[in-house]
Amino acid sequence: MQLEATRLLQQHAGGRRLIVTPLGVRQEFAADAAKKGRMFTNVLGENHPCAILDEAKVSFLREHGKDLDFDELAKEWGVSKHTIQNIWWGKTWKNVMPDRYVKYRESLAVVEGR
Repeated sequence: MQLEATRLLQQHAGGRRLIVTPLGVRQEFAADAAKKGRMFTNVLGENHPCAILDEAKVSFLREHGKDLDFDELAKEWGVSKHTIQNIWWGKTWKNVMPDRYVKYRESLAVVEGR
């Protein structure tokens, strides 16, 4: 009963709330989120509704990153230094890779015998 009351309050107020659910209710909430267009599990890069960066900025960072100050760039773009570092290291935005990265990784694979 409390769970339903919390859900109704959230629905009335809008926005998102953290609700800890018992087993089996997760599917129900997932179905509601999908109906309301709030499921973003398969959306990558600049198409994600919460994305701050776009592919042009990521490509710029990957091409010129060694000459840039990550602190200044993070402030300018409105993200954290950690976000910039993760892009530079290839941990995030893996779908945006300049040709030189692809060629470099292919050459490593040949050397290592992959």
